[in-house]
Amino acid sequence: MEANRRLNGSVAHKLAILIITGRLQPGETLPNEDELSASLSVSRTAYREGIRTLVAKGLVETRPKTGTKVCPRSKWSLLDPDVLAWHLESEPSYDLIVSLFEIREVMEPAAAAFAALRRDDLDIGTMASALSSLEHVRIGSAEGLESDLAFHRALLRATRNEPLFALSSVIESTMRWSVRLTLTAFPDAHEDSLPDHKGVLQAIIAQDAALAHARMKLLVEKALANTLHSLEALKK
Repeated sequence: MEANRRLNGSVAHKLAILIITGRLQPGETLPNEDELSASLSVSRTAYREGIRTLVAKGLVETRPKTGTKVCPRSKWSLLDPDVLAWHLESEPSYDLIVSLFEIREVMEPAAAAFAALRRDDLDIGTMASALSSLEHVRIGSAEGLESDLAFHRALLRATRNEPLFALSSVIESTMRWSVRLTLTAFPDAHEDSLPDHKGVLQAIIAQDAALAHARMKLLVEKALANTLHSLEALKK
């Protein structure tokens, strides 16, 4: 069963990359089932499951007689964790990167403010533990990224807002791609955002919602500035 799920996911992944990179354009009809399943070296059953996955995420639609067509971008579930991951894997556009950071700029400062008002001792302990881990690793390393993500997830949980926490995939995808981009542009870079993270936590501990909002806003703005700087460096 697990092997089947991986195979179906592989079909969805391969087709999604073709769609997101524009090799399959909106309105374009996919090749017939036999032809495409053969080209992907998968069974027809695995192919159909992969197509169902893409239909559920808004990338394609299937209609009788007309076949399976690529949907316009406006129908894609852009905040779906898989769709975000596929975008970031296929080198997202400048506009998408900025748009994702704009979501963070709207969401995370408000989340920090909510967390300041609603957190409990367990939340504080989890966030503090994540930042403690960050003190012993490089921020841009794999270990550092996971500790950073753990802090942001704990903060979102502290809001006691389940729909808000459900958007954590936006933060995670953006952070993963941002770190990868920065290390590509500046392999020796060591941007220390730990003091900014600690400032957010201190405001949350103090239950100062306004200060938590302001400090998180600054943290996200700095992250965007660093990401755009890296993008410009790679263009040269």
